[in-house]
Amino acid sequence: MTGEEELETEGGLQRRLECHAYDRLIILSDGVFAIAITLAAFEIKAPANWRDLAELWAQLRLPVFAYLLSFGMVASYWNSQRTLFARLVRVDTPLTLLALLQLLFIALIPVATGLLYDHSKQIGSPTIYLATLAACGYVTAALWFYAALRPAMMHPQSRARDYWERFAKALVAPLAMTWFAATGDQSTASMAGIVALLLVCRLVFWRRRGIAQK
Repeated sequence: MTGEEELETEGGLQRRLECHAYDRLIILSDGVFAIAITLAAFEIKAPANWRDLAELWAQLRLPVFAYLLSFGMVASYWNSQRTLFARLVRVDTPLTLLALLQLLFIALIPVATGLLYDHSKQIGSPTIYLATLAACGYVTAALWFYAALRPAMMHPQSRARDYWERFAKALVAPLAMTWFAATGDQSTASMAGIVALLLVCRLVFWRRRGIAQK
């Protein structure tokens, strides 16, 4: 076996245990994220009776938007976790538990997305879907919040301010989804609005970081 664990055998048992916990958490996380992205697409099926593309689109519009939003959000949560873990030198029990809680909700995203694939449009399905995505977002923000409170876990060159900025950015998506779910505005247009809001926030964040690095 090769990898970081093997390279740490000379650092003592405690260091090896820390590297093992860090590496295994990353491996588990990547697997769950990959499976969630894949499963979300499996249940998209064309309706039994459709005559033209307009009718097909009318019946598949919400599932397609739901899948695209699910893919985008899972990818966003994965990227946020990847960015966080790249800045940490170790993980502890509370952060591990938060990461596992995040994976719990990530694994539920395909199930929540599948509820929207029912062409009968059952009442409550969009609320469950948005609530699941929002829960993932809140836990993602909690990961950044906890890491910002534990500077000893950060890489020496990391800045606490960067963690707090990413914590605030991580709250945008779940707050928006909570608002849409609470107001009952759960149409395709609303989901498109969430995507547009996230893209705007991402562009603003990239611009701020580009200015800061000049």
